[in-house]
Amino acid sequence: TLEEIAHGLLGAIKAHRSLFSKGHILHRDISERNVLLGEPGSCQGFLIDLDMAALDARSSEDTSAYRTDSVVDGSPPFKRSRQFLEKESEQPSNDFGAESGEAISEDQGDLESEAHKAHRTGTIPYMASGVLQGQAPSVQHDLESFFYVLYLVPFSYDSPLPGRKLDDWPDTIEAWCNGDLYECGSRKKANVMDAKWMFQQLKDNTSEEWRRDHRFFYRLLGLVARLYSPVLNALAASTNAEKETVAALLSGKIPSKEPTNVFLRHEDLIEPLEAWLELPSDQQEMPPAMRRAYSVELETAGSGKRTFIDTLRAAKDD
Repeated sequence: TLEEIAHGLLGAIKAHRSLFSKGHILHRDISERNVLLGEPGSCQGFLIDLDMAALDARSSEDTSAYRTDSVVDGSPPFKRSRQFLEKESEQPSNDFGAESGEAISEDQGDLESEAHKAHRTGTIPYMASGVLQGQAPSVQHDLESFFYVLYLVPFSYDSPLPGRKLDDWPDTIEAWCNGDLYECGSRKKANVMDAKWMFQQLKDNTSEEWRRDHRFFYRLLGLVARLYSPVLNALAASTNAEKETVAALLSGKIPSKEPTNVFLRHEDLIEPLEAWLELPSDQQEMPPAMRRAYSVELETAGSGKRTFIDTLRAAKDD
């Protein structure tokens, strides 16, 4: 159910918060395969696989303030060297298939150097646009990836339940993962910052089974919108900060070192998920005005059109 998906994501985000705030560990590979749902009815979710995780080198410092900067990899040298050795003979792949992509680590630096760290780490379809563009991983990047875990579920399975894994994604989504990683990040950021484009992909390019029950689909849109809003705000703030920096450099001024006013915190994703879960089902839906604004209103209201075979079965039952 959508509630189970929301609970699974909620549990994984809380686990990520605990890892970072208590263990000073950044996961760096948030993907569908690393977020597990609990048993039906358990209202649980889990975050697994720390193979790409990094220990924050500043863990001995005062971490009471919520930092927005990237983590300085303080993992033991043997862990960084092992990651390098495992990947040195492989080129980072942009391919992904039925398993939703392979984890990659685009390593930079000398094997002998203890300063070596992976700048591009993760599973490509779920990687934050900034990481794809070469930025060092941060908490905000991991949180952005949690949104992609939710958003890409309808493109990964042919139906909500039982849901068979799809081999191919729509070309518009696959474009996020093909070609030069920097260009992938640029395309992804541009697409994600276009709200109408994002929601129309769900209407136009997901399997019909996701839209068969209209109320279910509108609830899905409502859930996606809850997590999308803080991610969009953070990306917009980041883009504005980048523009201001470039403008300052071109004018010969010193760029401001003040952090952007809008950035992602764990609570920015936890609170909307908890609020959505507390609502009655009819209030979980994306509001009609928003559906019309994004052109995602389905053809008919109600439970959706029945397939031909369902119509026959209903007639037989009657």
